[in-house]
Amino acid sequence: MRKYDLESKIKFRHMVYSVSFNEASKKFTVIIKDLVANIILPGEEFDYVINATGHFAVPNIPSFPGEYPRRCLA
Repeated sequence: MRKYDLESKIKFRHMVYSVSFNEASKKFTVIIKDLVANIILPGEEFDYVINATGHFAVPNIPSFPGEYPRRCLA
């Protein structure tokens, strides 16, 4: 992780509050909550989003109401 300075790009003690996709701009808007200050921060735009929930040895598969017609990998 230190080789690529990834720690500077990771938000520790934050939670993803919402993710939305804008069809016009083809970008994702990610809104996060600072868990220490207990505040919701303004959204940031990204080209891609990776959902990495849970610990690498213990998958955490979120459940959603209704059907999800895609394959889910854990």
